[in-house]
Amino acid sequence: MKYDFRDKIEQLLQAIKGRTEPFDFLIALDQLCHLFFLKMLDEEEANRVQQASPSPSSLKPLFPLQTARYRWQRWCGLPADELLPFVRDEVFPYMGTLTRDDQEVGEHFRDAQLMFGIPESFATVVKIISDFEFTAMSLDEKVEFDRYLISRLADISDPDSSYIKLPPALARLMLESTQPQINEAVFDPTASVGDLLIATLAHLQRNSRQGSLGRFHKTLWGVEKSRQLVRICKVRLMLNGLRDTSIHLVDIFGEGALDHASDVILAAPPMRIKAVYSPESLQFDRSPDFAFLHLCMLGLAPGGRCAIVVPDSLLTGLSRTLIMLRKKLITDFDLLAVIKLPQNVLPAKARIKVSLLVFRKPLEFQLLGPVPIWFYEVRHLDGPTKQRFSISHLLKLWEDYRASNFQQPPGPETMTRLSPEAAQPCCWWASKRDVELANFNLETKKWQPQVVEDGLANDPEVLVTELIADYQKIVSGLQELMKEIKEVKE
Repeated sequence: MKYDFRDKIEQLLQAIKGRTEPFDFLIALDQLCHLFFLKMLDEEEANRVQQASPSPSSLKPLFPLQTARYRWQRWCGLPADELLPFVRDEVFPYMGTLTRDDQEVGEHFRDAQLMFGIPESFATVVKIISDFEFTAMSLDEKVEFDRYLISRLADISDPDSSYIKLPPALARLMLESTQPQINEAVFDPTASVGDLLIATLAHLQRNSRQGSLGRFHKTLWGVEKSRQLVRICKVRLMLNGLRDTSIHLVDIFGEGALDHASDVILAAPPMRIKAVYSPESLQFDRSPDFAFLHLCMLGLAPGGRCAIVVPDSLLTGLSRTLIMLRKKLITDFDLLAVIKLPQNVLPAKARIKVSLLVFRKPLEFQLLGPVPIWFYEVRHLDGPTKQRFSISHLLKLWEDYRASNFQQPPGPETMTRLSPEAAQPCCWWASKRDVELANFNLETKKWQPQVVEDGLANDPEVLVTELIADYQKIVSGLQELMKEIKEVKE
C-alpha cells in the first residue's frame, strides 16, 4: 500500500507558513528537522523495546526512567498552551545533554532553539507530524517524501532565501557520469542541505544488491561550515534511512579540511561567495568559486572521479591563476567532459553561466594514450532519450564513451568543417594538445565544428578570412593577459 503523505505535507506547510518570521526556507526547514528528529527518535526507541523483548532489562534506552517523559509519544498530546513551553524549555535542553549516551543526538540539539511563537500553530504541526510513520515508509516513499517536502517548501518560501535547489536531472548527470560504488568514499565538499548526498544515497541503494544502510555510513561524507546546514543535512539523511552520518562542521577552506582522499567527489558549490583560499602558489582571493575546483583536484584519490559545477568564467579567464589551474587540470588529470549547462539550471537570483566538468585522476600504471576532451551542449535538463541536447541523450552517448574507456568520444573532432546538409552537432571533441595551444581555453563553443554555407566549403578567401579572425581573437586575448600581468606587477 502506497504511503500517502502529500496531503499531510500540504497541511503541515500551511500550519507553519507565516509562523517563522521571516518565512525563510532554511529557518523553516531547520525547525521541521528538529521535530522530525524527535519523532524518529521516538520510533527508534519503540523499535529498541520491541527488539529487546522479552528481556527489556538488557536494553539501554535513550530515554531512561524519569526522562521517558521527553519522548514524543509522552508529550505530543499536551494542550497547546502547555505543549510549546514544555518542548522549548524542557525537551530541547534535555536532548542537548545526551552527548555521552548518544553523541549524534546531543550534538544536534546542543544549540537548537524552537522558534514557534503561536501555541495553536505549534500544536497543529506536532499533531500532523505524529501521523507520519517514517519507519513504515519504503525507500522510494522516503525519497519522494523528502523531495516533495523540499520542493514545496522552496515554492512557498521567501524568494530571497539563500537556498539554491539542485535540479534532480543535474544530480542524475553527476552520478551517472561518475558512477559511485558502495565500497567507495563519496565526498561532497559543499554539502549544504544535503541534496547531492541524498541523491547519492538513493543511487547507491538502487544499485546495491546488499542494501545494507550500515555500509553507507562509511561511504558518504561531507562538510559544511554552518551548524544549521549540518543539522538539516543529517536529519534529511536520517529521513532517507541513514541514522549515523559523516557530515562534519568544517570550513572547507580551513586547515586540514581534506584529511583523506576520496574515490568520488561531487560538488555544486555556491556561486559568488566571499572567502580567501591560497593553496601552494595559486591565489584565489578574488574568486573562491575557482578554489573549489582546486580543492577537488587535491582531494581525489588515484582512479577517482569528480563532477563539479563551475562558472564559465573559469573556463575562459585569461588571468595567470586560471590558466595555471586549467593547465594542471588538463596535464595531471583526464578531463573526460566539459558539459555546457542551460542558463536556467540555476534560479534567477543566482543565474550565471555554468558548466559541469567531469574528470578523473589517472592510476600510476595506466598505459592508455591521452584521453581526448569531450564537449556537450545541454539545452534541455531532461527529456526523451532521443531528444538531442538533453541530459537523457547525453547519458545514452556516455555509455558508449565509457565503454571505450573514454578513448572514443562521440561526435566530430573540433575544426571539422561539416557539410551544409549536416545538422548542428550537440557534441564534439578536442585533443589535449589542441587545448594547450589555445591557452587551455575550455569554452564549449570555441571548439564547436562549423557547418559551412553551401558553396563556401572550399573557398580559399573564406578560409583565410576565418583564419585571420581566429588569430585576431588570440591576439586580443594575449593583450588582455598582458594588461592583467601589468596590473599584478603594479
